[in-house]
Amino acid sequence: RSMVPEDKRQLFADQMINVIREYLDVYEAQQHAINLDAEAFARDVNPRGTLPGDEGLLAMRRILRRIYGDEQKAGRVAAQ
Repeated sequence: RSMVPEDKRQLFADQMINVIREYLDVYEAQQHAINLDAEAFARDVNPRGTLPGDEGLLAMRRILRRIYGDEQKAGRVAAQ
């Protein structure tokens, strides 16, 4: 709070809400594209280029891919 001058705080708050709304629009569009492709759930997005700041996101994707694969294997074993 102390980094934003008092007279600019409402503008700052309004802009931060808009950032979240913009992200939501992007996520919804991405999910819509995934839903249109029946094979999308069987594979992960493989970006062609990344930024150093993306490393955390990519590490999270690898973890989720591994967990999902483990769950799929466990489901196949349980079904046998």
